[in-house]
Amino acid sequence: MASDSTILVNLLALFPELHKELDLTFEDAVGRITKPGFQHSKERVLIAEVLFNKPDLAENDQREWTLGSINEAVQRSKDIQDWVFLAALQEKVSREPLLKQLAQDVVVEAHAHLQELMREQLPRLYSHAHNIKQKRMYHQIEVEANDQDQKRRRSSRNVLFNEIKVAQAQANPGYVPYCL
Repeated sequence: MASDSTILVNLLALFPELHKELDLTFEDAVGRITKPGFQHSKERVLIAEVLFNKPDLAENDQREWTLGSINEAVQRSKDIQDWVFLAALQEKVSREPLLKQLAQDVVVEAHAHLQELMREQLPRLYSHAHNIKQKRMYHQIEVEANDQDQKRRRSSRNVLFNEIKVAQAQANPGYVPYCL
């Protein structure tokens, strides 16, 4: 059986109109990842980053600084959009390699969130694709019906003109039909 991502790629190839719908869905999803595990991992990365950059302070100052810094990191975690945080994550790890495991935890949580989102949203996207397919089909039928109607009208006109020519020739035997 094909994976969700393969199915999604196939849907997008068949229905490019789904790109906008998908973009909106993922923009909402990545803007704020609601999984508690992700938020916790995000806080851990930001707190560790602060602690790695801790200045040399006296013991009393370290306790007051540490508590304030942790609270500030937790607040930053709430304020920063998840996609902005994720986009900057690789740079944080390159500056401080000790963050690598914490960053991997964040990525695992984000990936789980996106997989869950895909499972929830794919039926809606399938439905949207079905509606697009139906509209295309109706449009195709309408175009074909209009084309057949035009052919029928042309044929009827030609038959009428031929009947007029025959009638004129019978009414006036010396008449020579003039063709345009």
